[in-house]
Amino acid sequence: MCFFESATHVPCPGCGMTRSLSCAIRGMFSESWNYHPFGMFILALFLFTAAQSLFPKSKREQLAQFMESHAQFFNRFYASFVIAFIGFGVLRALTYCVRHL
Repeated sequence: MCFFESATHVPCPGCGMTRSLSCAIRGMFSESWNYHPFGMFILALFLFTAAQSLFPKSKREQLAQFMESHAQFFNRFYASFVIAFIGFGVLRALTYCVRHL
């Protein structure tokens, strides 16, 4: 249940993410995409984060150094992701409003 959608009757940028992740975990990729197109990307990010936590300390430090040495790329990637995520949410909300007028 989404507080934003309950209050406004318009889906928020994250609506459907939980179901999308649940479907992706079960291998239901088409359904995952339909619930939220960013779900599979978020799942991949979660899995990578969990996997790297199992790496030996030396490998985790190498990964941290790599990310620090390429900070500009990762910062731009993060900003692009946030803009795309919010942009998707705004477009979905506008589409929903237009359909339900």
